[in-house]
Amino acid sequence: MRKPIRTSLLFLLLTGSVFAQSKLKRQHIIDLCTNEEQTFLFNPKGKTTEEITKQTDTKGRVVVNRILYTYDKDKVTRVQRICNDTLISDATSEYINGDLVHYRRMVKGKMDIDEAYTYKKGQLLSHITTTPEGVTVKEVTYNNPQRTSEAVTRKDAKVIEVVKESREGNMVTKEFLTPPFIRPTVTKVIVYDYDGNVIDERTLKNGKEVKRIICRFENNIPVSKKVFENGTVVFEGLYDEYGNPLKEQDFTKKTVVIYENKFNTQHNLREVKVIRNDKEECIKKIENEYY
Repeated sequence: MRKPIRTSLLFLLLTGSVFAQSKLKRQHIIDLCTNEEQTFLFNPKGKTTEEITKQTDTKGRVVVNRILYTYDKDKVTRVQRICNDTLISDATSEYINGDLVHYRRMVKGKMDIDEAYTYKKGQLLSHITTTPEGVTVKEVTYNNPQRTSEAVTRKDAKVIEVVKESREGNMVTKEFLTPPFIRPTVTKVIVYDYDGNVIDERTLKNGKEVKRIICRFENNIPVSKKVFENGTVVFEGLYDEYGNPLKEQDFTKKTVVIYENKFNTQHNLREVKVIRNDKEECIKKIENEYY
């Protein structure tokens, strides 16, 4: 199911501890690492209503990007993206009984994507996607006693993908088949904790594991993350008690990034010093305003 909000991981980590302690009204971030200035506005329920990003391009021109969010209760019903006062895209979502039934995005006045969903007892039955390139139809069948499902995707009436899913306890296995549909080209094995967080995700191609991501959470807050490719660790991250990054090591690029976090009296981030390979790289300054 489509999730219209696509907020950056950095923003989520920066604000992760705020909602639990205070009602955030406005957050202003001066990011000297990317030469960006970001402002986030929130409603009294803690939902993001506007994101504003200012940056200077290579020609010295100031570019202002805005994202506006409209809600119906807790659901996002509209997302507008604006660049220098010009509407770039306008996306709307419709829900019935909490399920997304229609999503449509216009880009510069032209339809970019239109999606329709149907359900039965909360389970997705069909997903029809219309784009300028054509119409794609995904239909899902379920065997609830066996906890299995099969999704068949067609384009121009031709089957292009079959996804078989099975569940056992807190583990979900997804097999992706493409023509000639003899065996899975990609298999994903996903393990969840009791709060629904992904703690182990394995990707196999032609039966061989090519990627694995292991995460650990405490009270729904990330504590650590480790990424493997072809059995070799390529990334490792550690996070503080609020989910803010403390250390990230990229073994492929041979970089180690340390984050020195400073907090205000409400235990919210007010400054992040980024140290890469033992050299101070930049500073992010965060100002929070509360209701």
